[in-house]
Amino acid sequence: MEREKLAYLLDRVADGDEQANRELLDYIMQQPEGIRVLAFEALEQGGDDTYDQLMLTLADDPSLVVRSRRAPAAAPQTPDEQQIPQPSGAKEAPPDLLATLQRGARAPRIQATRALGQYSDPKTIAALVDAVQSGDRMVAAAAVEALQEIGGAAVPSLVEALNAAKDSQVRWSLVKTLSTIGDERAVPGLIQALQDANYGTRWLAAEGLARVGQPTLVPLLRRLADEKSSAWLKESAWHVLNKIRLRDAEERAYYKQFGAEIKRTSAANIPHLVRQELRRLGHDA
Repeated sequence: MEREKLAYLLDRVADGDEQANRELLDYIMQQPEGIRVLAFEALEQGGDDTYDQLMLTLADDPSLVVRSRRAPAAAPQTPDEQQIPQPSGAKEAPPDLLATLQRGARAPRIQATRALGQYSDPKTIAALVDAVQSGDRMVAAAAVEALQEIGGAAVPSLVEALNAAKDSQVRWSLVKTLSTIGDERAVPGLIQALQDANYGTRWLAAEGLARVGQPTLVPLLRRLADEKSSAWLKESAWHVLNKIRLRDAEERAYYKQFGAEIKRTSAANIPHLVRQELRRLGHDA
């Protein structure tokens, strides 16, 4: 949805417009699973940043193609294009699906990409990660959806790609995928992304780290203790600690307060503060 239209819709929702609320929920339900998860979490938590979260999650960004749900209208497909085989549930993808992903017209490539989400063999994962980094943003968006569906099996390849990626659109897509999967193996890469130049990428990285929960804490604190905190890292760390998923309610409240302390502490004093916390947890900085 265009940013202006979404902003108007959210303003109507904030004003108590029930029709607008139904329109928003209907729109969220049309999104891929990963986007739905992020949007509904923003609504459920209802914090001061709900508006910003929904804008980042649902709005089309002119500088970053936040989401391309479907290909634009195209010429009718030929019979060969219409007969892309459907997945059988086997782990290894059919070679013709992989071949279609790698060449041909856009519409069948997108269809094949989405179908590959039901396969988790290394060759398929590698092809999908390559598709995320391709120049075709529509195919890349479909590859993100497929990798989200594959889940944990794709995490090592996604982290490797993120560590090497320089393009801002590619980094955003890789972080979005890792964020919605929520696997602790992605923690080092997501922590690195907390200082990304793009705000949307930083926000998604923080959401992913909060979703991972407990395994995020010590690596994040060590990163804060290890260097002078930039404004981006400081803000992102507060975001993570404010929303981190922990089983114990008392511990959640503690880290929410600790995150607020990080936010208001000067950059020069943050390393001392987090080293104290690391010692409390029984870890060296």
